[in-house]
Amino acid sequence: MKTFFNIHFTELKFHFNCFFTLYCLFFIILYTYNEQVLFLLIEPLIIIKMSNYFIFTNINELILLKITMSNCISLFLIFHIFILQFWIFNIPGLRKLENFSFFKFLIIYASLSFIYNYMFFKLIIPSILSFFIQFKIDSTLIDIFFEPRIYNFIKIIFSFSFFFFCIFNYLYLLILFLKNIKKITLIKYRKFLYFKILLLITLISPPDLFSQLLISFPIIIFFESLLFFKFFD
Repeated sequence: MKTFFNIHFTELKFHFNCFFTLYCLFFIILYTYNEQVLFLLIEPLIIIKMSNYFIFTNINELILLKITMSNCISLFLIFHIFILQFWIFNIPGLRKLENFSFFKFLIIYASLSFIYNYMFFKLIIPSILSFFIQFKIDSTLIDIFFEPRIYNFIKIIFSFSFFFFCIFNYLYLLILFLKNIKKITLIKYRKFLYFKILLLITLISPPDLFSQLLISFPIIIFFESLLFFKFFD
């Protein structure tokens, strides 16, 4: 006779197998259609530089590019499925109100994640790539030519994607936590909250004041807007 622990472990193993199978499926699909995915990622770069000419310098770089790109996107997709699986796994132990709250959390998170990805690839990435492309050394002594190396640009895109995605998730969880705190308490101690945000940004952002202010100001303005429109009780 199976114990409760065995049943629980069997269900957990089933969800893990589904999770791993979906990851492999995403990886295979993305690796198979890597050219189309690659074009979608570097389309802003093609528009900026008005050319689709790129180079690679190592013999194994194209294979490494395909594996890196397929793996990063698969992990990003499977992360959202992991949240859904976590809810499905815990449904039997939750009440109706708790299930409804978690379902509402998923809907809001999925909507905000879609908006974040659209803004990231349509606004943030073109701005970042434009900055790197236009950055050059003017000299009359030597000639310096820019040759875009495709693997470097993909690494830049995924590095910034991971960076902003961590900030996005941190802010979303922070807002959910602050939702249960009284508004008057938030107003009184918000300077400590801003200090914590600035400290976090200092640790994970480039070590220049302009980049840190560029990231921190929108976050602070967003939080002040939530206070102004009485989002918190």
